[in-house]
Amino acid sequence: MNLQEQIARIEQRQEEVRRCSAEMRATSAQDGRAVWIFPLGGIIAGAAIFGAGAVMMKVLGA
Repeated sequence: MNLQEQIARIEQRQEEVRRCSAEMRATSAQDGRAVWIFPLGGIIAGAAIFGAGAVMMKVLGA
């Protein structure tokens, strides 16, 4: 694969990402509830990590 082919593939992938990103923005703009998914997911992930840490501390006896 030569350099020109690699550049063409990269540009094609970037265009696909731009299209997908624009589609996701349009979808989330239509549905305001989708905005809360990310903060809620972060809170749940943080609670899970905190809980796992607490269990590990209890198991290790520290």
